[in-house]
Amino acid sequence: MKSSTGTGQHPASRCFTKNNASHMKQKKPFTALVITGLLCLLVPAAASNARIIEPGDALPRLSFEQPLSAEDKNYLRLPDEGGNADKPAAVAINDLDAELLVIEFLNCYCPSCQSQVPLMNAAYRAIEGLPDFKQQVRIIGVASGNSFEEVAAFKKEKEIPFPIFQDPDFTAYDAIGTPDGTPFTILARRVIGRFIVLSTHLGRIGSAEELASDIQNALTSEPAAIQAMARAKAQPLADGRMLQLKLPEQELRTLIIKSMRAAVAAEKTPAPIRLAKIMLPKSGVIYRGEIKSGSSREILYAKLISRKPTCDVCHGIHFIIVFNHEGIITNFTPVYLTKYGNIKWSAADIAFLRERIVGRSVLGRKTFNHTVDAVSTATMSSALIFNSLNKLLAVFTELKEADKPR
Repeated sequence: MKSSTGTGQHPASRCFTKNNASHMKQKKPFTALVITGLLCLLVPAAASNARIIEPGDALPRLSFEQPLSAEDKNYLRLPDEGGNADKPAAVAINDLDAELLVIEFLNCYCPSCQSQVPLMNAAYRAIEGLPDFKQQVRIIGVASGNSFEEVAAFKKEKEIPFPIFQDPDFTAYDAIGTPDGTPFTILARRVIGRFIVLSTHLGRIGSAEELASDIQNALTSEPAAIQAMARAKAQPLADGRMLQLKLPEQELRTLIIKSMRAAVAAEKTPAPIRLAKIMLPKSGVIYRGEIKSGSSREILYAKLISRKPTCDVCHGIHFIIVFNHEGIITNFTPVYLTKYGNIKWSAADIAFLRERIVGRSVLGRKTFNHTVDAVSTATMSSALIFNSLNKLLAVFTELKEADKPR
């Protein structure tokens, strides 16, 4: 698979991409991908997928539970127990009867994912038309940030013939190291009872023919011949999509104080905020603000949250959440938020989402409903924000323990 994204400027493969434009224009033989993967078989995968999964890593355990059609069950070779078609089926991807897995992480609202559907459908049909290969390959979609209803509608509209699993809380997406966007395609081959990653690809694939050819090569290549052609991994190109927020500490503190002040009731006279930085062992940095006005005293907490995008051409998102000592969200402040076309959120967009989340408790789970909770043309970012709010319970619990009077 070629090294490109929708913009043609981001490294697609973490196995064979070189840091120069001329190399990116060349067709990469998949054989070289498999080499690196098999050479790394003796290198254990990290216990925690803090980094993005790459060739040579063992595929982490990926399990899903949702209703499946009879066609999907048949394709995955799962027992058809009959009865209600809406009954959830539990599927452990690593236990599927296959020699090669093609797993595409996607999001139903990602433009690149939508444009890649015809290529994936064509590759599926090409493999299904090859009797020597069809029994060995399973193509699977994982819709990160999407609900079952969204997946079902997407699958029907795009006439997708292979199974797509919901991943509404980004559980599987995080398990593979939280890639830099979607579509993110993994080829993993069964080796000595487990699946080993042979290649990863961020962004659109060049063509259905290219993917089908890569699949065939992955199945027919001999390990000894592959090892003889091994070459070192290259470093990925730098990414300019604001995946990391470079903000001086003083500037961040100013933003947090401003956000805390905005969270205080408007009728109160502005008072100085005494800000303290707390380092939590698990949750990282959080800020504690103490506001005194006369005899009254109020404690607020603020967390800067940064998330990678779920689209190969989208930017990272960065925002501040302020909540009080009872866990009630009192303010939402964007630091860097963009929507379709990488256009910055408008004041109306910010006000809309602020209205959707301020006043809610970090102690309760917030289910994202794209029809009422999403900023227009920023559905993926909105879903990430709601997902981040659900992670604040762990932060709040750890914070309350750390902030107890000693």
